[in-house]
Amino acid sequence: MLFRQCLINEVQHLIQDYIHNLSSPFDSFLEEHILNSTFYVILDELTEAGYYAVHQNQLLTQFHIQPMYLKHGIGMFTNEAYRKQGIRRSIILGLKQWCYEHELKPICGCWYYNEASKSTLESAGVNTKIRLLNITVNRE
Repeated sequence: MLFRQCLINEVQHLIQDYIHNLSSPFDSFLEEHILNSTFYVILDELTEAGYYAVHQNQLLTQFHIQPMYLKHGIGMFTNEAYRKQGIRRSIILGLKQWCYEHELKPICGCWYYNEASKSTLESAGVNTKIRLLNITVNRE
């Protein structure tokens, strides 16, 4: 992914997509602090994956990712009396299948010390390697 500073009008169509998909009315979308933010387009090679805006190099005021780049978290909990019967694995496999059928990318994970959950995820074909994304905004 590439993050490139841009003008607000370069991501106006993405802003309109964001506003259109809000689940609740947002009448004050273009508040002054948003308008005065620095905008960045998120590119996947040449395809626009989304945008974000930062106000005064310290406050994230907008963040939008195109639906095709969204990933959806899945998880499970099994009552202790029913563990070690393959139920957790079946739940994860079912949730993964549902996501794929709906053109979603499932993601799931667990705490590094939770060996039982890690084992369940691995048996369901989930990669349990830890991946972190660290974004730093340079202050001028």
